[in-house]
Amino acid sequence: MDSEKACESHKKRGIILSNMADTPQKLQTPRQTKLIKLLMENYVAENVGKSLGELMIEAGYSVASSKNPQLIMNSETIKEGLADYLSTVDDKRRM
Repeated sequence: MDSEKACESHKKRGIILSNMADTPQKLQTPRQTKLIKLLMENYVAENVGKSLGELMIEAGYSVASSKNPQLIMNSETIKEGLADYLSTVDDKRRM
């Protein structure tokens, strides 16, 4: 497979390669993106208080996945997606 076809293949799978020698970095899946958005909205909303499992189902994950949220929440893409938001929240909390 030539490098141009390889790059297209990686793009379709959500992998970014700035240089073919670099380590692939995963993009957030649509479900991960939606879950991160829902987590942030749920955190600031008053009197909503949905559980993590409920938010996962709303984001499109299966009931089985929602019963084991650590499998999703421990992924690097979720952690990275929440890191900036959580640091901002933490900074505000410390004020």
